[in-house]
Order: sequence, then structure tokens, then C-alpha cells
Amino acid sequence: MDIQPNSTIKLYGDIGLIPGSEDTRYFPSESAKNTWFDSQTVRATLQANTYVRRGRNVVRVSAPMSVAYACQYMRFLNDSFEGKWFCAFITNIEYVNNGACDIYYEIDVMMTWMGTFTLGQCLVERESTVTDNYYEHLVEENLPTGDYVIRKQEFVEIDSDPQLVLSVARNSEDVGATGLYRGNIVSGAEYFHFDISDSGKTDLETKIDELLADPNGKDAIISANIVFGKMLPQSYSSQQQGLLLPLNAVNYSGQWFSSAHPIGRVMGEDAVADLTGYTPKNKKLYNYPYCVMAVTNQEGSENEYRYEFFSDHAPHFYWFGICADVPEACIIPTQYKGSGVGYVEDEMMTMKQFPQASMAIDQYKAYVAQMTSGGGYTRVAGKVVGQVVDSLAGAVGTGVGALNGFMSASNPTQMFTTMTNAVGGASSNALGLTGGLLNTAINLLADKQYYQAIPDAVLGSANSCLMMGINHKFFNIFHKSITPEYAKVIDEFFTMYGYRVNRVKTPAMYNRTRFTYVKTSGCNVHGTMPASDARVIEEMFDRGTRFWVSSVANIGDYSNGNPVRS
Repeated sequence: MDIQPNSTIKLYGDIGLIPGSEDTRYFPSESAKNTWFDSQTVRATLQANTYVRRGRNVVRVSAPMSVAYACQYMRFLNDSFEGKWFCAFITNIEYVNNGACDIYYEIDVMMTWMGTFTLGQCLVERESTVTDNYYEHLVEENLPTGDYVIRKQEFVEIDSDPQLVLSVARNSEDVGATGLYRGNIVSGAEYFHFDISDSGKTDLETKIDELLADPNGKDAIISANIVFGKMLPQSYSSQQQGLLLPLNAVNYSGQWFSSAHPIGRVMGEDAVADLTGYTPKNKKLYNYPYCVMAVTNQEGSENEYRYEFFSDHAPHFYWFGICADVPEACIIPTQYKGSGVGYVEDEMMTMKQFPQASMAIDQYKAYVAQMTSGGGYTRVAGKVVGQVVDSLAGAVGTGVGALNGFMSASNPTQMFTTMTNAVGGASSNALGLTGGLLNTAINLLADKQYYQAIPDAVLGSANSCLMMGINHKFFNIFHKSITPEYAKVIDEFFTMYGYRVNRVKTPAMYNRTRFTYVKTSGCNVHGTMPASDARVIEEMFDRGTRFWVSSVANIGDYSNGNPVRS
């Protein structure tokens, strides 16, 4: 049967479709695609052509070179055969004569079958997601982010009431072998706290003198730490508006202090600043690692916390403090990583470097305490008694009086006075005793001069804490982000290539208002088409393809953003 040539070829200029490109156009149906092509400027419509072969990739047309030379795209319809418009890129034009030329072409497989094929489920590696909410897309991108800059700083101030806590060992008969409970901590120590003030200094000196009156008082002092008032033990019964109130008596067997501390959210719906001079188009840049909150204890440790892991994306913490023999404080996130109102102890930040106070101890007072405690003075008095018994033949009364005065003396000066008085009243028979008493008094006075000449002993560790000294002892909160330069680079990458999703699902070609990028692994294409064309489309999806909405005039224009469809 003789079939007259009736194939139609339409030549177009630049419509934004380029061979080998990641970019193509999306059409929901064949009819929508044909309508769009009909709206484009056609440079030439060539009728009554012989059959255009898809695999041959060249066709001779009756068109002058001046017309075909400016064309970049074509469509052809073999009306008597397939009855379908095929789309093709023009790759070259060759002159034949003044009225004819050869057009070399490459089939645009994706556009040819656009609107007719369907997709099965596969692994979608990247895509322009159908939603773009704050703190939503959390799959890591592993992109270089550079150094962080600080956008905002806050702090959790433990307290502004510094206290010196003196830890003193208690007698076991007073507290028993197990000591005392204080906030679930057993200790045999008794705590005394003093304000860091002139009055507190006076009270501390009085307490030290009181301890030194005991022969072992100096050794009973365990430590002297500077902490904050709210770190003192709390009462279970003293509660007001949910907060535990501090007690005046630090030896109360109660609970330690805790306090809720919400941290201001600085990104998201109520953002107080953009990314230090750059406002992202893609909200994933408000997630970790592009924005992060860091907490430091000013002791060299830092923890990072992610806004997206807090239940309402506003950070919440509790801080706790104890002033045991080794003081500690910590802050613990709550409503974090699905914990509800519970604490996430594994995420806590601790503070342990609280300064120890060093105190001067009067060596002579400690020596006197030891001598008057049934040890030193009593032993000396025993020797004097022996001398009195052995030597007093005619001066018993005088010796006994001297002995009584000597025994009742509270310091070496009184002893010396007692003995010298005894010398004046002693008989000649007691000269030996008097000499002994004088020698004893002289030795004690020499001891006084010796111990007073020794510098005071320093109890405790002579250390310092700069942050405590300048009243900056607290947990620092830093809201950090990447620099504007890196933010812009990553934002533009997200715009062009979407987010990493790594989900098994049906690939989407129309999620955004301007274009949708999708990259798959193992794409499955179904439809009435040649198998070789189906494989080509699958390969294009696996390499990554950007589907532009037909209303966008210029493919490759990323300046207007790409918001999600409403």
C-alpha cells in the first residue's frame, strides 16, 4: 500500500531544554504538555515529510538554512504510524542546498513520555520536599559548615549570694557511725556557712577561735569552700510556689536546690535575628549543625544541644547544686529527646571547680589548746607535784598554794605570775622547789615566744577562681550558627538539590511552586512505551532530575526562591 508522506515537523528556538541537562519540564498529562508546546513560538512547521525515524537521528527537510539555523528543539508526528508527538533536541544543522538542510537530533525521552508514565516506589535519596517546616528535616547532609559564630549569649546564673561553707568533722558519738543524711548524701561533717562580708568574716573568725579552743580543733576542719547560697541544703517542708527555700541551718537533713530555667528560642517562628546577616530560603538551615546551642561550664567542657530535640523547640533546663565536702552544680535538659518533663541525665553539664578558701590558724592558740587539754599543762603540773612532795619539808603550805595556783592557770603568763609569787613566800627549805617552778615558767614563756614567732598555719588550699572573683561563675549559653558565607552556599545547594531524605516511596515531580528536584536509587518506570525509553527515564531519575513547572519562563532561574505548594 502506497502511503503518502504526511509526517509533521515543528521547529522551535530556545525553550530551555538542553540534552544531558538535569533540567526538564513537568506536565501532569499528555494534553497539558501539548497545550504548552502549542503556546510556544514555532519557527517553522514542515508538512508532508517522509517518515521520521527515531533511531536514525537525522532528517532532511525542505527548509532554508537561514530558518533551521536558529532552531534548538523540534517535535515530529508520524501521523500514519505512531500517531504521537516525539520530542527531540536539535544537535546540528547541515546545509544541503538553498532549499534543504539536514537536521541532526537526539530524542528527548523524558519529555516524549512525560504525562504518560508512572513511577513505582524506590529509594528517594534527595528531593525538594513537599513541606519545609522549622526543625522538620533532620537527615544529616555531611556538608562542610566552617566555623561557628555566636548570635546570642545567655547564662544560667546559679546565684549571686556567695557563701563560705566550713566543713567540720563531728564526733562519732554525736552522729553515729553513719553520719548525717543531707539530700541523700551521708556525711559525718557539720557545715557552717558564712556570708562573704565583713560581718561574715567576724563570724568566721569567732568560729575558728571556738574550734581552736579544742586540742584537736584544727584537725577537725575538713575543708572551706566558697559556694552559692542556693546550693545549701533545702527543706522538704519549706515550699513556696513550687520552689524549695533555703534554710538558715546548713546541717538540716534536707534536699538540695533545683530550679527551672527556660532558654529563649532565637530561631524559627519567633526568631529574633537571621543568620547573622543572611536569611535562608530553606528552613533546614535552622537545624543542627547549621544552628546549635552550646553550654559551657567555664571549666573547659562544652555540650551541644539541638533546638529540634526540645518538645516545643525552646530549650528548657533544670539546674541542681550541692555543697557537700566537694561542691558540685549541674544543668540538665528537660523536655528533650522525647523525655517529656523528665530529665536527660546523660546530657547534663556539670560544674565542679568551686574555690577552696585558705585560712590562717594561730599556731600559739593551737599550742595552748593542746597544753590545756589534759596533755601538756597537766603533765608539767605532775612533775611539779613530784618536786613538791620530795622537797617541801618546811614549806608545805607555800608549795601547795603555788601548786593550786599553777594548776588553775589558763595560760603561761598566769603560771609565771603564780610561780614568782610562790618564790617570795617560800622558806629557805623550799629554794629547790622555787627554782624548779621558775625554770618551768621560764620554759613556758620561751615556748610562747617561739610559737608566736612562727607564721600562722594556712588551712585549706590556696587557690583561686577567676570567674568567681569577677562574679561570672555561671553556665554560659551560646546560640551559634554558621557564617553568612557558608549559610548562603548551603542554602543555594538546598535550593537546587533539595534535602537528603533517604526514604522508600514514590518519587514526586511536583512538590514546589517553581521546580522539584528528585534523585532516586533503583527507580521503576511503568507505562506503554519502548523498554529502552523506560530504562533511560529510570537512569535520569537515578542521576537526579529537576522538574520545572510549565509557568516558569526561564529554566535555571533560582533567584525567586522555591516555596512549597500551598
